Amino acid sequence: MSSGKELILIVSIDGCKFSINIKDLIEVTENLDLSSKSQGEECIGKVEFRGSEIPLVDIKKRLSLTEDAKSVYETAAVVRVWNEILAIPIDSVEGVFEAGSAFFPFPQMILRDKNAFTFIHDWNGEFVLHMNLPGIYSKETIIKISRDGQSKS
Repeated sequence: MSSGKELILIVSIDGCKFSINIKDLIEVTENLDLSSKSQGEECIGKVEFRGSEIPLVDIKKRLSLTEDAKSVYETAAVVRVWNEILAIPIDSVEGVFEAGSAFFPFPQMILRDKNAFTFIHDWNGEFVLHMNLPGIYSKETIIKISRDGQSKS
């Protein structure tokens, strides 16, 4: 029985822990094959998902983490942002948890994208950054990602 607290998915990307609101998550999927590569800055390319192609976004570049250009991604969180479906490459899933009670406002002055994270919370003695997906990807960026994700071969 739920306590009424917000549920979050905790994932690992480049050794850092991030959380995603479970309301934004469609599913976690594995062994995504890049069906087409993109020439765009924000989009790695398109991947097959439930019979459609969706953009695989370059979240690492957006969050100033190590960039990598692979052709196969092991795991991705498929999320809905501004009514569009995107795949976010992740390294691993820690699980779904209730958001902790120890929240700290995120110090916005240290980021290029001021709305990327809404808070930091303590999870098993580690700090987890809570991703604000609409803050990371504006409506205009989502439209550009969808357009740039088209095959340019």
